[in-house]
Amino acid sequence: MEDTIIVKFKGGLGNQMFQYALYYKLKQLGKNVKGDISHYTLYKNSMPFSLNKAFPEISLQYATQEEIDYYLNKQKVRSLWDKVEGKVLAKKRYYTSEKEEGMFEKGIFKVERGFLDGYWQTEAYFQGLREALLSQFQFNIDDKRLEEMGMHMPSKSVSVHVRRGDYLKFTEMYGDICSIEYYQRAIEYFYKKLENPIFYFFSDDIKWVKATFKTHNCVFVERQEFAKYSDWYDMFLMSRCQHNIVANSSFSWWGAWLNLNINQIVVAPKQWINGKTTKDLWCENWVRL
Repeated sequence: MEDTIIVKFKGGLGNQMFQYALYYKLKQLGKNVKGDISHYTLYKNSMPFSLNKAFPEISLQYATQEEIDYYLNKQKVRSLWDKVEGKVLAKKRYYTSEKEEGMFEKGIFKVERGFLDGYWQTEAYFQGLREALLSQFQFNIDDKRLEEMGMHMPSKSVSVHVRRGDYLKFTEMYGDICSIEYYQRAIEYFYKKLENPIFYFFSDDIKWVKATFKTHNCVFVERQEFAKYSDWYDMFLMSRCQHNIVANSSFSWWGAWLNLNINQIVVAPKQWINGKTTKDLWCENWVRL
């Protein structure tokens, strides 16, 4: 087991996609890599592991409980030894945690064993693998209404993702970033760039969105439009719009990244997390407002 790297999966679908992209990159570098999804059984209130349901084409090798326990026990021994010796290792041998979200750490590619625990939210971790990842991030479409909407998005369609839900509980981290004013500025930006754009709103609180945004030429995508709704339907439809206004959300980030329009315009908030720079998170050519 000493040559195995285990990528820990945690968070919602967008975070799972970032973790898978790093996993895949390490595979391409010839590493022996596996995924640990035990987080989703250990924590009952966690978001579900839906990566393989949304994208049947992915190829993820799962770590066994024996492999997980092996590295966790090794790390406990290592940490205890460090305390006895009165020192702290700059680079842990069996458990490597992400230093800061949205910041590229080149040293991750030099890791040979143990856990990788983080969100890895930057394209820098999978640079050069766009085509390969696009072929794997093929949505599982089993709803006629979803397929029809995805095929017939108008040429000047702009997705607008508004995330509320759990973000309302963590205002210290996310508050006042994607404000009403941010969306108004983003919408005005597209009015200047496009003639008669059509705005498609996606949200986990579409009732609030409908009451708040009164812009012309808008469509509110609601769950009841589909026979059996899955939350990744929103990501699929966002990726099928011609342009994107994203929230400070990994789910939103991937909706824009999967967009195949060569003339795509993406507007994103200039701050992603309060108090953090996340300097490598935005893609090149994204407009930050």
